[in-house]
Amino acid sequence: MKVPLTVFNYRSQMARYKSGDPGIEYTRTTFVVLVRFLQNSKLLKRTIIDDQGCFDENTVLREDDLTKDGLALFWGQFIDKWLDQHDRGTEVSNVNRLAKALEKIRSEGAQEFIKKTRYYLYHTDKKQSDPL
Repeated sequence: MKVPLTVFNYRSQMARYKSGDPGIEYTRTTFVVLVRFLQNSKLLKRTIIDDQGCFDENTVLREDDLTKDGLALFWGQFIDKWLDQHDRGTEVSNVNRLAKALEKIRSEGAQEFIKKTRYYLYHTDKKQSDPL
């Protein structure tokens, strides 16, 4: 059985930092904002963060935790672009770019949209025409 790919491993991300590094708070905040967006947009199949912002720090977000729209969001370049805009000074809490991306995905249809992403490079088996 094929193990679903990990799209975000919280503990691995946090292991990159030493105690007191400002990246710790940035990574935690970014994770909470992203997961809340995913949950509020019904892109996750399970609840990861409760209403108070608490979550298990051993959380591993895998492809099978995501709906098809969620897969399209992760496999497109939308999250990378959302993160890049923070480097240019946009607040982490601003999820407008993600919301617009989701609109685009839903208007096009996730299945069709995914066919244009790198998802197919990783998942298409030569014997299988449609991995979804």
